[in-house]
Amino acid sequence: MKLEILQKTYTKLQQQVEKAERLNQPIEHLVKQQIKILEEVHDEYVSSALAQNKNIENSLDFIGTKIKQLQAIASLCKKIGLPTEKYDKQIREIRIKSLGVDFVNERYK
Repeated sequence: MKLEILQKTYTKLQQQVEKAERLNQPIEHLVKQQIKILEEVHDEYVSSALAQNKNIENSLDFIGTKIKQLQAIASLCKKIGLPTEKYDKQIREIRIKSLGVDFVNERYK
């Protein structure tokens, strides 16, 4: 239920962002709300998935979803000029844990 509400709120915010962009109005406050929602969804997804199945932590689907969620948050940060280091670091740590440091250093700079 909570995720449904967050999804509806996010969609509504996205519509407001698109309208504000068309009208050349500020979007920073709307995008910050979107970021907050995506962070909450990410945290809920991770904790819920791990509570249901501790072994999912090594699943490529789970890892991929976590990375995609963090990339979406970082993308919104870039959109309004906020730093992305926090999310970039988390993504790198996930990749290192699942793929190994040498592979990550070679493939992801």
